[in-house]
Amino acid sequence: EPLAGRAVGLAVWRRPGSRADALLLGVEPAKLSLLELDEVSGTLRTRASFSFDALAAELGPRDAPLPVRLRCDPTGEVGLMLAFSTLLLAVPLDATCVGTHVA
Repeated sequence: EPLAGRAVGLAVWRRPGSRADALLLGVEPAKLSLLELDEVSGTLRTRASFSFDALAAELGPRDAPLPVRLRCDPTGEVGLMLAFSTLLLAVPLDATCVGTHVA
């Protein structure tokens, strides 16, 4: 699924034991993408992407008095996105976090 939409948040993540940082990018209405630097080409590549747009659509329109918030837990295992002020999305950031995931 394309990562089309307005970027609404960015968090820095470091895989345990790694020297390089990665980026967790939030996109409206409810998408997350984990980006890593390809050191050979010097470009960002998508390691994993998650779409919760269908879930957000099922919940219906919502006012969002709070901005989208992104966080990575200190252990580097979970990424969190607060969408629509009340929808907390949690995604794994471990070695199994590869590919496209649609909920």
